[in-house]
Amino acid sequence: MIKSLLAAAALLAAVNTGAEPTDIIDLPSDHIIVFGELHGINEIPAFVGDQVETLLKSGHTVRLGLEFDSDDTDALNAAKLLQDEDELHEALLALRQWREGNDARNGIAMAALLQRAGRLSGIHPGQLTLFAYDIPFNQRTTPNDRDGHMADIIGQHRALAADHEYVIILAGNAHAFAAPGAPWDKDFRSMVVQLEPHHPVISLRNAQSGGQAWLCTPECKVTPVAAMPERKIGIYLQPLNTDWADSPAYHGTFFYGSATVSKPLPIWLKEQRDSGHP
Repeated sequence: MIKSLLAAAALLAAVNTGAEPTDIIDLPSDHIIVFGELHGINEIPAFVGDQVETLLKSGHTVRLGLEFDSDDTDALNAAKLLQDEDELHEALLALRQWREGNDARNGIAMAALLQRAGRLSGIHPGQLTLFAYDIPFNQRTTPNDRDGHMADIIGQHRALAADHEYVIILAGNAHAFAAPGAPWDKDFRSMVVQLEPHHPVISLRNAQSGGQAWLCTPECKVTPVAAMPERKIGIYLQPLNTDWADSPAYHGTFFYGSATVSKPLPIWLKEQRDSGHP
């Protein structure tokens, strides 16, 4: 996470505030659209949920990929149908990544996104497919192998999807690098880099006006996040260049306002109990 924050600092000056945002429905549906994020923020899963809902309301079908163990796809699809919050949390905590994770991919905001996906599936039957694409924890070897697994799973879904069907991915922003390498490893090949020879991709990086997130740097705790220039909420297709890559690190950004903290579900539940909430 420290490495991701260092990379973020190099991008702050690259954000151009002059252009108007692009509507999600104006992005090409035959591409893979990747929303790169800092984990542990409430507003990012909510923003992605808004984009999915907009597409569904317009009549499109959507495949939504989340950064969880690919073996857990069936369990997550079952959990998203549980609209009782306590039942949802119990089902999620049965999964190792949700029970033991510290980086807030298992945060309360992600649980809310799953529950929202369940509601949207009921309102728009047959239009929304949810899948997980990360390599199972016990199979991880090198970072490049992990991102290669991600690219394989996502690529399979893009290949199965019709041209008018959107594939929307929420991923940690290092996996969303559109340029080879990373500030900490010139040989790193991100998920997006490994996808691009086979599928067209639009990679977007989170941008915010400040706030706080649950970050592991390496200690996991509430941490301020870098403030970027204020602008309208939305998607901006302006490439972001860095000093560590010869080509843009991202194809654009998405601005969502100010960040608030999404803590890992087990920590949030304990705090609720300790404060007397049922």
